[in-house]
Amino acid sequence: MRLRTSLAGRLARGAVVAGITAVATVGGLVGVTSVSASPSSSVVAGPAAAVSSGSSFGCALTRVGGVKCWGLNLFGQVGNDTTVSPQPTPVDVVGLTSGVTAVVAGGFHACAVTSGGGLKCWGMNSSGQLGDGTTTSRQVPVAVGGLTSGVRTVSLGLNHTCAVTTAGGVKCWGANLDGQLGNPATLFSTSPVPVVGLSTGVASVAAGGFHTCALSRAGALRCWGSNFSGEIGDGTTTIRATPVAVSGLGSQVATVSAGGSYTCASKMAGEALCWGSNSSGELGLGDQRSRLTPTPLAGLPTGVTSVSAGHDATTCAIAAGEAWCWGDNQSGQVGDTTTTERDLPVRVVRFPGVAVQVVVGTFQTCALNGMNRAFCWGGNSSGQLGIGKISGFRHVPAAVTALGS
Repeated sequence: MRLRTSLAGRLARGAVVAGITAVATVGGLVGVTSVSASPSSSVVAGPAAAVSSGSSFGCALTRVGGVKCWGLNLFGQVGNDTTVSPQPTPVDVVGLTSGVTAVVAGGFHACAVTSGGGLKCWGMNSSGQLGDGTTTSRQVPVAVGGLTSGVRTVSLGLNHTCAVTTAGGVKCWGANLDGQLGNPATLFSTSPVPVVGLSTGVASVAAGGFHTCALSRAGALRCWGSNFSGEIGDGTTTIRATPVAVSGLGSQVATVSAGGSYTCASKMAGEALCWGSNSSGELGLGDQRSRLTPTPLAGLPTGVTSVSAGHDATTCAIAAGEAWCWGDNQSGQVGDTTTTERDLPVRVVRFPGVAVQVVVGTFQTCALNGMNRAFCWGGNSSGQLGIGKISGFRHVPAAVTALGS
């Protein structure tokens, strides 16, 4: 795995590069405008309601409310009560074949929100990121302490996790060496702790590599945690242990995604902006210079509905029903048939139909089309594309298999 310079010091602590995860729900993406296809009566809808990409593994939410995962499984992150790895074909997560409304794949762990508003997590737990009061990794889902109900959304970072409650408050748990929990009272926490100043009014949260952001119901954005590359967006590189306002965005933010060492957002008017590290062109600005404040992307069509900042240095967006990607492309995760690094957005080629969701992992990207069919592309050395076999690269979208009928 090629790691960016800004993460080197953190990796020495035993961390692994991971990043944002979009919150996928049966009803669509939280904070994302869904684009519906117009199928004829002869076309049968696919089985997937949403997809999520982690570090060399992925998960999908099925239309019947079940969860399936695939790929790297060294810590039990596939959730099938084994650590047999890799798992190139999607398998059922134990105990979650129905009754789930959202699933998120993070660094090396995953979480699901149940229809009753409870939260369950599984996989790696070295920093307490599963929230069950221990640091024991789990091969099957376990309940997060204190959050058996009342959870609205969840987001997973490298080794921390955050959730928004139905009351609009934010709670986080796991590693906190860079202040990513938003609560300076602890270095890490194996159970949820409240984020200072965010007890109400929050719509969604985005957990990145070592930082976190929260979007208010009014459309304002605050971030906290690591700021080595300016990923907080406050014009400095000062670590923030509690939430601070992102410069220049006001109250017009529609969605947010936190990556390894950078952040991206879309505005209500359909504009995309990114800030932070830019070593592989992941900000989509035509260069490799980091930015300390939000900067509008170049080369994207109008009508951006969401942006996914990747676990390392690849970014994708949906604009006018099409998937666009840029940044690191060493495994073909940009989806333009090449492995050429791109510092400006390019359209994903051969994506079938209208794109309604796109999520970036480490070296792979997955997306959902308007007919509920999931596709992935990029690296597949751990079976993270979910195509039923281990292979090298897939430079164009390939259908995820075995998700059901």
